[in-house]
Amino acid sequence: MTASTTWIVLIYPALGRMRALSRRASNLIRAQEMTGIDLLSGKVEGLLSELAENVIRVRVDFIHFPLIYYFHADTEGASLARSLGHLADLAERASQDERAEPIRLGASVLSIALSDIAGILSTKFVPASKGEIPAVVFNAVRRDHVERDRPEDKDK
Repeated sequence: MTASTTWIVLIYPALGRMRALSRRASNLIRAQEMTGIDLLSGKVEGLLSELAENVIRVRVDFIHFPLIYYFHADTEGASLARSLGHLADLAERASQDERAEPIRLGASVLSIALSDIAGILSTKFVPASKGEIPAVVFNAVRRDHVERDRPEDKDK
């Protein structure tokens, strides 16, 4: 009984970390859209490193608490399935040759973290084959979590 209770209590911080990463990514994208200011227009290497660190934490949470994958977000901003694609786009844009070296380094760290989490997601949760590029895996996760009108549901 104690072990079960402890395990359940430990899931909540993992869910919190996953939702916080999702919210952070969502808020960054929304702020960029609202202001018209490119996220990558300033010194963002710290931001990229922080996002990478958060992705790494969520990856570890998926290993220790795989059940958190099956918790669907009730809002778009809290959805990791939506945020992973935005983070991958951000990392790709930040890694372009015209960016400053510290930004490209931060982008590389974020890209590696995203690739690692894509590996866990493709192995454990989505029917993407091993070695798939992160964008393919993230699209599969998005389909798994975001699509509400699945064909099999319409037949019922």
